[in-house]
Amino acid sequence: LNSCEKDAIIFTNGDNDTFPLWFAQEVEGYRTDMKVINYSLLSSDWHYNQMKRKTYEAPPVETILEEPDYRAGTRDYIFVGKNSTPVEAKAFVNYMKQGKDIDPRTSRFGYASMPFNTIYINVDKEAALKNGLVRADQANQMVDRIQWTISGNGFSKADLAIIDLLAAYKWDRPLYFTSSFIQGANRGLSDYLQQEGIA
Repeated sequence: LNSCEKDAIIFTNGDNDTFPLWFAQEVEGYRTDMKVINYSLLSSDWHYNQMKRKTYEAPPVETILEEPDYRAGTRDYIFVGKNSTPVEAKAFVNYMKQGKDIDPRTSRFGYASMPFNTIYINVDKEAALKNGLVRADQANQMVDRIQWTISGNGFSKADLAIIDLLAAYKWDRPLYFTSSFIQGANRGLSDYLQQEGIA
């Protein structure tokens, strides 16, 4: 928790990674400004819902998808095609919101499919600097776009939640991962991260 800036969102993985942080917040009342999200649980609709609610002093995480869009049995696993034309994360998620990824023949098994496998988000450099996400002395290293290719042939609901969060991201809160493994099918994001403390 001490590795993170104020009002941060941190993705953890598994019990050992998560429960000590939840204990520190719930029992000790420590760093209650932070949103701790367990990647292992994020494939469940109930934890996806928790992410979108206020926790202690931590504001909710904004997303585009709503509960029916990721309800259990819906988009549990999304296959991706080989179309590597970069698609903005917001358009990627809106494609799902419109139900274009749902095939009635496979949706009863919780499957969906996307033709695209490459996603990007535009960097709001001004907001990133203003909100302290990037130090002023690093401004010349900023890129215009964060782009990554989905690893493998598909992704889980937890991976979808990260894409959904990034699609709605306003560059107003710092994002952390306790390890690169947590990025799952979005591990291409590692190219744009830096180590801070143990996050």
